[in-house]
Amino acid sequence: MADRYTYIPFIGLFFIAAHYYNRVLEKRKKQSSIIKTAGIGIILILGSLSFMRAAKWKDSITLYNSSLDKYPAAIIYNNRGAALAKEEKHKEALQDFNNVLKLKPRYPNGHQNRGITLQKLNMFEEAIIDFSAEIKMNPKYISAYNNRANCYKALNKYPEAITDFTTIINIDPNNIDAYYSRGESYGRSNMLPQSIADFDKVISLKPDYAEAYSNRGIAYSLSGNVPKALEDFNKAIQLKPESYNSYMNRAVALKSIGRYADALKDAQYAKKKGQAVDDIFIKELEGLIKK
Repeated sequence: MADRYTYIPFIGLFFIAAHYYNRVLEKRKKQSSIIKTAGIGIILILGSLSFMRAAKWKDSITLYNSSLDKYPAAIIYNNRGAALAKEEKHKEALQDFNNVLKLKPRYPNGHQNRGITLQKLNMFEEAIIDFSAEIKMNPKYISAYNNRANCYKALNKYPEAITDFTTIINIDPNNIDAYYSRGESYGRSNMLPQSIADFDKVISLKPDYAEAYSNRGIAYSLSGNVPKALEDFNKAIQLKPESYNSYMNRAVALKSIGRYADALKDAQYAKKKGQAVDDIFIKELEGLIKK
């Protein structure tokens, strides 16, 4: 138990101790100075121990280190792992989550926590195994499906990612993030009508989602529907002026319909704001304008 649970119960014990200490003083008045000295000594000892114990509460990791020295339990490994992960110490956190599952293979969220840590370490194949184990124990665990799908995306396994995002949508039909991520995966799989349909759904659920307009614009552009693409890029920039990648996407669309000056303006602005813009693209636009 945490130390704080002893605060109120100890009040009664202190009353009892004080009561009998006072009785002893009354009965042994001749030895009162010795008894008082002993009492002060006990208080000093307990005070020192309290001060030493308080040092263990410096931070979460220090506390859990102290606890694990005396009680190596799964819950403490799990809590220390979470604290280490919060400090971006993922390798150390991974070792703790390994210990959690070694002690309790079915620890609640144990595979999920280790999977997230493996994901942070770019160990996607291993993370997928953990998320799959978590899903096996809890077939409706949306977070585990989402994490596994993102691992599949990182490995360019878009069909598998699409399957997981679809499962999430079947569990939660209004899950905006799942539609958005599935739309991205459809786009990268060159399944453009499906991608557009997913971003349509995202926008219907969240009309001010600038990134959804930008991604749908890319899908429209790749489909050859440049007017629709430009509408979406314009909307994305209107909703989020600092969405500088939308300027670059719009530049590509403008170039495809011969609006080279406008495309150059967008590309230069995107580069100025820190976007990765190929100098060859800019020089090509400048050459086309001169022609």
